[in-house]
Amino acid sequence: MAVSVTRKHKDTVFSGLLYSCDNAVENSKELYKALTGKTVQHAEKCRLEDALFYEFKNDVAYIMDGKWVCFIEHQSAINPNMPLR
Repeated sequence: MAVSVTRKHKDTVFSGLLYSCDNAVENSKELYKALTGKTVQHAEKCRLEDALFYEFKNDVAYIMDGKWVCFIEHQSAINPNMPLR
């Protein structure tokens, strides 16, 4: 059985909406509220910089009301070296 791979959507959409755009903090607060039902008063961007292989290690992370929150996207394409990554 052949596996169909769709590469139309990149992680830049995910990280752009929740980390890079002008409304990223508000977008992330709304996503957190939708997932948990809790309203966030304070949200601060945070990112693991210069870790191991890349400029940054995680796409979207915040400290929200004193808790570390990391939004994670799943991998949509087969990648044989994923255990190594």
